[in-house]
Amino acid sequence: MRNQATQTVMVQQQIQWHKPSFCWFKCNVDAGFHNVHGKTSMGWCIRDHDGRFVVAGTSWKYGNCSIIEGEVWLYLML
Repeated sequence: MRNQATQTVMVQQQIQWHKPSFCWFKCNVDAGFHNVHGKTSMGWCIRDHDGRFVVAGTSWKYGNCSIIEGEVWLYLML
């Protein structure tokens, strides 16, 4: 019997923000999960076509959800 060790490989991604088209706005969202406290936190930021800050906000709710659920929930609140 052969013992095989499991190896974890971490890959770093370069993420770059792109400005929206002229006269458009862009809304970026993110969600965080706090299992110990049983909460999901969410944040959003809107920028214009020059990348200038327009408005932002944060929220949280009790309960843990998936990444997709947390981000979609935030879009529905906007």
